[in-house]
Amino acid sequence: MKRVKALVKRVLRKRLLSILRPELKRIDGLEKTQKSLPRSPYFADRKDLFLNDIRYNYVIDDKVDMRTKRTIVSQIFYNTIGYYPNLSSPKTFSEKVLWLKLYYHDPRISVCGDKYRAKSYIDSVLGGGYTVPLIQRYECASDIDFDALPDQFVLKVNWRTGCNIVVEDKSRINADEIRAKLDYWCLPWKNSYYGSFNWGYHSVEPIIFAEQYLDIPHNTTEYKMFCFNGRVEFALLELDYFGKTPRRAYYDRSWKELPFQISRIKKASVSSKPDTFDDMVRIAEKLAAPFPYVRVDFYDISGKLYVGEMTFYSGGGFSRIIPGEWDTILGERLDISCAMRRMAEECAGLPA
Repeated sequence: MKRVKALVKRVLRKRLLSILRPELKRIDGLEKTQKSLPRSPYFADRKDLFLNDIRYNYVIDDKVDMRTKRTIVSQIFYNTIGYYPNLSSPKTFSEKVLWLKLYYHDPRISVCGDKYRAKSYIDSVLGGGYTVPLIQRYECASDIDFDALPDQFVLKVNWRTGCNIVVEDKSRINADEIRAKLDYWCLPWKNSYYGSFNWGYHSVEPIIFAEQYLDIPHNTTEYKMFCFNGRVEFALLELDYFGKTPRRAYYDRSWKELPFQISRIKKASVSSKPDTFDDMVRIAEKLAAPFPYVRVDFYDISGKLYVGEMTFYSGGGFSRIIPGEWDTILGERLDISCAMRRMAEECAGLPA
C-alpha cells in the first residue's frame, strides 16, 4: 500500500508541475526583469511592473490616444531593455525601431508584414520562385479539406509570428485539434498589432492558408538580414533554430564578425561564409529599398533561397543589444530623419 501511495504521489506531483511550469517560468522571468531594474521604491513590488496583455490592448485600443499608447510601450521598453526611451528625439537603434512602429505609417508595411499578402510584393520585386509555394487559402478552418492536401504541408495564419502548424505526416494528425488552434489564432486580439500597438498590422485581416512543406527543421540555419535605409547593415544567423541548443552568430555585409549580440541567446561563430550569402544581401536590399528599416529573413534549402518573412518591428522593438554601446552605434547608422519629417508634415496638415 505504501508503494502505491508513493507512486500516486509521484504521478500527481509530475502532473501538477507540468500544469504549473509555464506560470512558474513567467514569474521567474518577471523576477529576472525586476532584478535588472535600478533599485527604486517605484519598482519595489512586482505588481508595479507593467504587464502587457493583448486582450487588454484590444479592449482599450479605440478608447485611448496615441500619447497613452506611447506611454504603455515605453513602460514595456523600460522593463525589458532597462532604460526609458526618448521617442521625441530617438537616438539608439531600439528607440528608433519603437518610434517607427508607432508613427511610421507606410501602407506597404501592412502588405509586407502580412505573411499571405507579402508573397505578391516579393513576386513583384524579385519575380517568381522566392516564396514558399501556396497550396490553398481558406475562409475559415472548417473549410480545410485535409484529404485534398498532400502528405506533408504547413498551415499558417497570416497576421502574427508563430501561427504555424507543420505537418510531416498527415496520417498522424488530429484534424479537429488543428482546426481549433487555427480558429483560436484568428480571434481579433491575436492580431500582432495588439502585442504592443504594432501599427503595420492594424488593418490586416486574418487569413488561413496552406503552403508547400519545406525541410526547414533539417536545414537548421535561418538568415536574418537587418536592412537600414535599403542597405544590409548586418546579418543574424539563427543556428540550430529548431533544435535543443539554439545559438546566434552576427556578421556585417562583408562577412566580418560583429562584437555584439541581441538578447542572451548564446553567441557563436560560423566557420565559413555561406555560398548564398551575397545573394541574400542583394535580394534583401531589393526588397528593403522603400523602407527606412526592415528585417528580411531567408531559408537556404540546398542552395535554393526562400524569403521567409519581412519584419518591421524585430522583437517588437524590445530587443536588448549587448553591450549597450552598440545600441547607440547602430542607432547612429539608422537614419529615420525623413520618416520623422514626413510625420511632422502630416501632423501639421491636420485640422486644429
